[in-house]
Formats: sequence, structure tokens, C-alpha cells
Amino acid sequence: MKLNADIVYSALKERYSVRMIGPKTTQLTISRPELYLDNDLTFLTNHLYLATIDHLPLHPKLQKNVVIVVIGDGARLSHYQEKCCLLIIREKADFFSVNQYLCHLFDHYYDWEKQLFDIFLQSADPQEIVDCSVSFFHRPIHVIDASFHFLTQLQGAPDEIRVEPEQMSEYLASFEMITDKHGAVLLEISNARYLCVNLFNQVNQYIGCMYLEENGRPFREEDNALAEFLGKLLERALERNPSILTGEQATLKNALENLVNEYPLTANQKWQLNLTRDGQRYVCISMHSANRLSRLPREYICRTFEEKFKDSCSFPKENAIICFVNTTDLMNAQGEYHAALNRKLKQFLTETSGIAGVSNGFSDLETARIAYIQAESAIENGSITAPDTDLFYFSTYALIGMIINSTGDLPAEAYFSERLQKLIKHDKDAPVSYLETLRVFLGNSMSYSKTANDLYIHRSTVIDRISRIERELNVDLKDPDTRLQLEIILKALEIEDMVRQEKKSSKEMDKI
Repeated sequence: MKLNADIVYSALKERYSVRMIGPKTTQLTISRPELYLDNDLTFLTNHLYLATIDHLPLHPKLQKNVVIVVIGDGARLSHYQEKCCLLIIREKADFFSVNQYLCHLFDHYYDWEKQLFDIFLQSADPQEIVDCSVSFFHRPIHVIDASFHFLTQLQGAPDEIRVEPEQMSEYLASFEMITDKHGAVLLEISNARYLCVNLFNQVNQYIGCMYLEENGRPFREEDNALAEFLGKLLERALERNPSILTGEQATLKNALENLVNEYPLTANQKWQLNLTRDGQRYVCISMHSANRLSRLPREYICRTFEEKFKDSCSFPKENAIICFVNTTDLMNAQGEYHAALNRKLKQFLTETSGIAGVSNGFSDLETARIAYIQAESAIENGSITAPDTDLFYFSTYALIGMIINSTGDLPAEAYFSERLQKLIKHDKDAPVSYLETLRVFLGNSMSYSKTANDLYIHRSTVIDRISRIERELNVDLKDPDTRLQLEIILKALEIEDMVRQEKKSSKEMDKI
């Protein structure tokens, strides 16, 4: 295994009084030391030399990235320090003892490299690679996937550990979305420091992260290059073991994602959907961020959701998180699941600062897109009538969606007859609202008594008003088609008024 000047310098400091000067690279490029015993003027690229100051030529020819361990200090080093890296042992030291010490150093790293590549050639198991490296780094090492799920465990650690939302927010606050960064990155979270190396596949897609805990041992500069070396090996190991990142659940997730996006299904995805046709009940949940400043990455939210809800699948879509939940484990003895789902979702939405729409229950996963549209519609229509709510069920807001769809792109007033327009105009200037009387009357299934109670007027007054409304509109309210048309128009007016009020409130909040 090749090393760099930082690693050699750190090792020498443990035994000798040494200082490092001159240009150097952090890349692992130098091999075992060569003994410099003659007057050869040329020092080759990426070579490590061991020499005494008396043997060094006054006018050397130095190529790039030369590292020289020098025993002794003196003026002639001024010819070297601007063109190569010097590790100067200032005390008297035995030349061959220093060489032996350096060889032991390289042996140590070679042994580690050999163990790693033996694991890679046999199983390429990330857990074995990490177990082999923990004792080498003398600090805990973790590997997580793109959804921030732990792929490896430490001995004695819980079987299932996860990154909490608060920790994730700190993680992302330390660096602006570092999942696209290559190389080692030092993070500080909750007064603890971590050395992180992102993992990428062959097409430069982020697939996870390896990170080392400081664990009471301050990080040194050479740790960066060694962590990057380990990260590269883990990338190759994950390429050899794609099942670590994918499985049957991933196939089902991809199938649902294709259905939602109206993409064709593969044969394997169709097969996986058929396996799930066993009478199970599902709901689709669409989650949006209620707080635009929320920093939690969507992949993390997906993984956290799947950990909280058994047999669930979730994936990002545009600005939302789409989740499909098997409600079997949420059902009580009567087959009711809404209370349990509502309780768990409320807690999850609080943790992630989100709002959610929930579809009707369904059994056939091939109808996933219909359920997705229901969940989206629940959020869109629920936000109009209950802007302070964070959980919207499609069944509650289905009527609003039907009304909006029935009016199309036209405003409600486009469906007014001339007679209805006159009645609305009358209501604006009159103390009595015939439109409100009509709305309450139709809402009470044409009951004069209930309408009188709701409006706090006499029953005969209601009869008189309804008779006048029928005359003014030239309609018979006993006709079901007439009633339906009027109810749709009245509901559309109500919805438009809600939208106007919401826009007005939003503008007032923006001013604040």
C-alpha cells in the first residue's frame, strides 16, 4: 500500500523529534523508503528517500512529489525545502534503525490492505471491511445508504440504529447538502466530530456515506487520505453486492413508483405486484413540507417513514414524498385502522415538519396511481378549507374536489342564470339573505322546521322565503336535477370565498 508524507510524518513523531517542511500531496503515492547513500543528483517522482544531511548533494535534481526523511539539520536543506517535502529528524538517530522503523510502518499498512482485499475477493461484505478497519483506525466506523439507513453495525450496538431528525438537521446545517461532495469532509454535530466520505456508484450517483467518529482521538491530517481509500473500497464492495442496497421491497417500491409516474412495469415488477395480491389493504400518503426551510433530505424522510410503518414503501416525487402503507398491522378487532394511522402520522409529521394527504383504502396495488391522485387531491382541497390542519383524508375533502372539477376552469358565476344573478344582487343590499336561506334549506334536506331552527326564524317565514326564491328563480326545488345544480353552484361559491380568504390571510402574513 502506498502512503503519503503526512502518514510518515505522524509515525515518525511518535519516536523522534521531527519537523515537516516543503510542498507535499495528500494522495497516497509513495512506496517503501529508498536508502540514499551516494551522490546521485536525481530524486524521482513519488519516491520516499532516507538520507543523512551529509550525503545530500548541494544541487539536486528534484522531480515532483519527492519526500525525503533527513537525519540532521543544516543550511544545505535550503536547496530542497521549496521543491520537495522534507521530514527532518533533528536529533542524532541511527540511520538503519530509522529505516527499520519506516519499513515496519509500511508493513503495517500493507497488512491492512491485504486483509481488505482478501475480504473483497471473497465476500466483498461491507460489514467485514468495517470490522477489519475499526482496530486500524482505533475509532468507530459506520456506513449508511442513500436513505440514511445503517448498512453496518458495531459490535455491542443495537440491532437497529438510526439518525434522528434533530441530528440530521444539524448534519445538514454543518455543510450545505454535502451529499454531492467528493473526498473526506469533517463535520461537527452536537459537539462531536465526524470524518465523512460520501460513496458514489459508477455513474457518480450518491449511494451512501462512510463516517468515522472522533471517539476521543482527534483526527489527524493523514486520516483524510486513509478514509478516502477505505471509502473507495466500500464503493467497489457495494457494486459487487447490489442486493445490499436493493431487494424485493425495492422491486415493489420501483413498481409503485412506475405506476404513479405512468411508466411501464418490468416483468420482475409485475411478478412482485402479483405476490402482494392477498387481500391486504393499503393507503397512499402524499407528504409535503409545511416549512419551506425544512432541511431534512427526502431520502432520509423516506427511510425514516419505512422504519416507523411496517411493510411500507416511500419515494420522492417532485416536491413531495409518496408513501404506500399496508394497514393490516394498524387495524383493530373491528378492522378499523384510521385511529392508529392518524396517531402515528401526526407524530411523524411533527418530527418532519410536514403535511399529508391520505387516500381511500384499496386492495389492488395496480391502482396505485388513483390512490396517489386521491392523496394529492386531499392536500390540495384540504388546504383550502382547513389551512391550519396538517393531515387531510381524501374522504373528507372528496366533495370539494368534485365541485372544483365539475366547474372546470370557469368561475362559479359563469353558471349563474340571469334570475340567480338578480337574487345575488338583491342579497348584497337587503337585510335578508335569500341565498343563505336556500343554502341552509337544501343542506337540511328541504326541512322547513330544521331550517327555521338553524336560522332562528319562524317556520312560516321559511316557507314564505322558499316560495319567493322559487318564483324569483323560476324553479321547482322538488326537481332533483334543479336541486343538484343549485347545490353545486352554492358549494362552488363557498369554496371560492374560502380561497379568497386564504389568499388575503397569506398576504397579511407576508406583510408581517
